[in-house]
Amino acid sequence: MSLNHSRPHVAYVLVADFDIDTGSVLSHQYPCPTGTDEQTLAESMLPDGVHLTSEAWTVFFLNQTPDSQVVSYGEDEQSSGSPTREKRKDILHVLNLVRNKADQGVRRGAVVKAIAICTHLPYFQIFKPIMLIALDEYYKNPTEACVKEFYDTLNALDLSMVPQLTRHERLVMRLSDRTDIFSEKFSRRRSREIPGDLHVFDAGPELSTALNGSKEVVNQALSRSQSAASLKNHRRTTSTASGEQPSEASHDSSNGVIWTGDDSSRASNALSGLQSNGSFDALKSREDLLPVPSDSSHPAKSRIQQRDTHFYETTIKYANIPLPIKIPVSTFPEEVGDFSLTAFIKYLSSNSVTVQGPLHPQIHTSGRQTHPIIVIFNAIITQKRVMFVSKQKSAADVSNCVLASCAMVSGGGCYLRGFVERAYPYINLATYEKTCEKATNGFIAGSLNPLFAQKDSYWDVCCDLDLNVIKVRSDIPIPAPAPSLFPIPPTLSNPGKVIAQAEGIRSTQDEFGAMGSTNQLPQSQANKIDYAGRQDAYDAMFIEELLGAIANHVGESGIRARFAEYVYRFLQLASRYEEDTLRLTYVGYPCAQYTFNNRTGQSTLGSGIRFADEFTGLRELSLNAARIEGWRKSPSYEYWVQDFQKEQENNPIQGFDLEHQVVRLRNGKNVPEGEVALILETMCKSIKNYDQVVEMLVHCPPQQGGLQPIAMCLFHQQESIRNMAVDLLNVIRDYPVGFQFLQSLNQFFRYSYIRQANEQQQSWREPLPNSNSQKTPSNHSQVSLGAA
Repeated sequence: MSLNHSRPHVAYVLVADFDIDTGSVLSHQYPCPTGTDEQTLAESMLPDGVHLTSEAWTVFFLNQTPDSQVVSYGEDEQSSGSPTREKRKDILHVLNLVRNKADQGVRRGAVVKAIAICTHLPYFQIFKPIMLIALDEYYKNPTEACVKEFYDTLNALDLSMVPQLTRHERLVMRLSDRTDIFSEKFSRRRSREIPGDLHVFDAGPELSTALNGSKEVVNQALSRSQSAASLKNHRRTTSTASGEQPSEASHDSSNGVIWTGDDSSRASNALSGLQSNGSFDALKSREDLLPVPSDSSHPAKSRIQQRDTHFYETTIKYANIPLPIKIPVSTFPEEVGDFSLTAFIKYLSSNSVTVQGPLHPQIHTSGRQTHPIIVIFNAIITQKRVMFVSKQKSAADVSNCVLASCAMVSGGGCYLRGFVERAYPYINLATYEKTCEKATNGFIAGSLNPLFAQKDSYWDVCCDLDLNVIKVRSDIPIPAPAPSLFPIPPTLSNPGKVIAQAEGIRSTQDEFGAMGSTNQLPQSQANKIDYAGRQDAYDAMFIEELLGAIANHVGESGIRARFAEYVYRFLQLASRYEEDTLRLTYVGYPCAQYTFNNRTGQSTLGSGIRFADEFTGLRELSLNAARIEGWRKSPSYEYWVQDFQKEQENNPIQGFDLEHQVVRLRNGKNVPEGEVALILETMCKSIKNYDQVVEMLVHCPPQQGGLQPIAMCLFHQQESIRNMAVDLLNVIRDYPVGFQFLQSLNQFFRYSYIRQANEQQQSWREPLPNSNSQKTPSNHSQVSLGAA
């Protein structure tokens, strides 16, 4: 999430009071009126049932509809001195704190006040501690001067040193559990914190042991290399855009040659020295390149070890109280607030949650067996009107359900967008009439008013958080049937192979409702058809894996990463579906297999999604046809078409489907040697600088083995393939984040890479007498592993 330092962090501070005679009243709008209806703002800030709780948090948005457009002081406004309507229709996130404070001196027996901030930052939860103090201060001094001091304090927060990560860097960071990932991005701040009495020291052999986890392995590998320093003569081309240069420390023999290790407790100190290279463009002193002494009592070491680079840590002082703030640096715009996707999934996966109502081909992709998680996912992605309603839970719980569902459908914020702009985390009857009722592309809303759950005219899908029921509207319209995939699409390499199965697939389509057999029936009969699901469907396996991850205590970032994979696969399916029905796709790479022309000797890489067999692929496309058609009619589809086009134009790696190649190396069975060679050759030609390495790592998440698909090629029977694997890993190792990914490989892969890299280095210096008869490096394990 890039920061715009030309506009304030907080656009407005709002204060509302409840008056027993006049009701909700908006007391203050600072620094100027928002331009939005004051009564609507006041009612949004004082939610239903506020008299039943002492304190509550709510979230709502501005700039979503014409009625909620605001006036803001931006760049143009500051230059002209007068506020104007915002030209950019950026969503303003409103975080609201309301408190019900007992006071026997007033008629109602309590004083209800609320304070809210309007900000463009999606991680507005960082302001919660200061808002608690600010509301206390306002109770003591309910004046505009108090509001002004709060506003000025918030906007005095210095975020100029928050690392600005690219999209690919953010994707890599959120997939990694390492607390030192991209630590070089924080180097400017670290150089300020390391005290002047930190002395240079020689790590010696202890450093090599820390990196490799075995001193014996280090000594054996060292004996096979006469001089690791000569590797510095074989640098790879670096990114001119980023200004990175290859690392000398990572090659220096005094720092352990080219070792990679897994002893995180010791390597964390050594990495500050070994990982340093030209990509650390912000380094200011030699001290930034040095490892921290092993003495745990050292103040600099203690501070550096405690920092998690997933967050930027700073402080803000208000009312003479310094408050720590941790700013997430890998947040995407669709990830709003501090919701827990894990808690949301746990709730929807509990045995008490049931799904009621008629079956719908876009919502029930697996019939009656469609999991509640998939029901909510399908309803949102096909732009249905979705509501979360509760009377017993807090407004914060309802708001978090809305925000979590938006992040879930967007793939953890990584891929799709357009859901936050039609999300209403908290609404009441008055705001529903002014916002949701006018929405033409569906909405995702939350409310504490039980009236919404009782009348299905307000929604298409309603999740009653009190009754643990997901209800589908009784008269929800059935869409037109999805286009048939028959006759057999031309993308199939061998159509005759599945013609005999066509009738079986047609029956499968009718069974699952993807081909819209219901359009031939009256509405009443169509709703009664049970599209029986299959346990081996991808959705069922995904839910099983997801719940297993939660049971194994996988963190929040890991759960979001799994939804990112799920959404990416959905996009691949949509691309294949468009190709089969429209003969052209706008949302992904066309599906193609690796081909080799015996006559010309030319070969072509594959692309797009790949299925185990053609019958399985057609069956899965049939299951997803209805919801793909629903998604194609939504704004989210239009956004992704634009985003995918921009990716094709701006991605550092151009010209081929990188994800397809990595998956072929990771999961492919009986992959032809020619395809493996072409994949590695293409990667070596295309991956030469920092930005390209980072994009490569996006497709090698640690949860799926990291760089193991490349490392497996170190044991291929063809020497040329082994050499290309070494060359590619050498380029990856040139940068700190790539070095860390190499560390995550097991010792077997690391030792093989070290040995072959050293032997390759020797061959550069001392060519063999007969270069055409090079022997395979001696490693008996290659025979057992065979080809990649």
